[in-house]
Amino acid sequence: MRIAIIGAGAIGSVFASYLLRASHEVTLIARGARLAELESQGLRVRGLNEPQRPKLSAQLDEAENYDLVLVTVLVHQVDVLLPALQRSKARAVMFMFNTFGGLERLRDAVGSERFSIGFPAIIAGLKDGELTATIVPRLFRLFQITYVAGTRAKAWRDLFEGAGIPCAEHEDLEAWLKTHAAFFAPMMLTGAHGQPLTWSHATKLAETMKQGFARVPRITPFMVRLLTWYPRFFIAWMLWLMSRTPIAKSLGGRGPAEANALLQQMNVPTP
Repeated sequence: MRIAIIGAGAIGSVFASYLLRASHEVTLIARGARLAELESQGLRVRGLNEPQRPKLSAQLDEAENYDLVLVTVLVHQVDVLLPALQRSKARAVMFMFNTFGGLERLRDAVGSERFSIGFPAIIAGLKDGELTATIVPRLFRLFQITYVAGTRAKAWRDLFEGAGIPCAEHEDLEAWLKTHAAFFAPMMLTGAHGQPLTWSHATKLAETMKQGFARVPRITPFMVRLLTWYPRFFIAWMLWLMSRTPIAKSLGGRGPAEANALLQQMNVPTP
């Protein structure tokens, strides 16, 4: 398949790497220092002896009839891309990022016949230009693996499965995404400022999580629904404790921008 990936951060780079290894034709769309790095050094992946060489571009070629455009930017970066995606001759567009907002505007922008949505169960990072990645395995399906939904979802599931990324179709990914955003935005903020939470801050973040859950029409999966029944002090204790572990750093390593954008979508005040 001919695939364009918009967003050459850690997640987009992981998809590019795995799809290249599965012999797909991949164009990785990057900008600034990341584009210059890829042009000079290639896509460097820990564990691979040689850098990979995807096609590179600073912007989406709207005239190219890609089989799939995969959008892996952060939620607050997507609006500026919608006009180009709307004009694009690509056969399909999949948005793959954290979002709480309704999917209608994304579907309307590219057309329901081309629209798909997904979420990557991938833990990845870029350090000095080298990509590290852990793909959540199939045995964690009860909790989370990479999900897809929308037009031709089965084809995209097979695409990622064939590239070595365990994947499943989800019957209500919009509800799952809203739940995930309400749960993870406060979690990301536990590590976004680089220091352990005070009890006061942990309590505010717990209230933020509670307010987010209250805005989700259907909490899914069941394991997270259980959490909504817990009292605020228990959630605060969980966040206070987590902020003292390496998990907080991994969740908040990119700073507060993504979490704050999700809270804005939820109409929940930033703590």
